[in-house]
Amino acid sequence: MSSGYGVRSKNGRCYGLWMDYRSCMYHNEQPKACSANLEDYVECLHHFKEV
Repeated sequence: MSSGYGVRSKNGRCYGLWMDYRSCMYHNEQPKACSANLEDYVECLHHFKEV
């Protein structure tokens, strides 16, 4: 998924969102509870919602 390495910085552009999603999944038993975090992460990777 997210390597965590960026081209110009220590972390990749979506690494923070990945860590938020990972933390949410760790603390919740239901994957649906973290769907907003996953949606934000996927949007960061693929820019689906970009206007």
